[in-house]
Amino acid sequence: MPVWSGAPELGLVYYVRQLRNFKTAASLDEMDFRHFVDCVRHCGKALARAHAKVGDAPMISGYLSKGDGFDTAIVRCSGAYVDQTERDFESRKKAAKAGLVPVELA
Repeated sequence: MPVWSGAPELGLVYYVRQLRNFKTAASLDEMDFRHFVDCVRHCGKALARAHAKVGDAPMISGYLSKGDGFDTAIVRCSGAYVDQTERDFESRKKAAKAGLVPVELA
């Protein structure tokens, strides 16, 4: 995904583009629990950094408008995400109890 970056205060603007995909994959079958937790932590940090963007508050405010549509959508989406996460967790617990998935306690 192309990205614009730079130092506007210096008049420098850069267009950055990834030429090749050098992604790697973690082998869950070969890692122990501690390594898995470390991998999740690193992936979470990378994902957070990739999605973190500094925005211009007035521009964002203008884009979102003055209504509460965005606020309502975020609340609904967050609630649905929590509900799905809880269902997934319950499903995982049942599968672990039934011996369908391996469980390793830290």
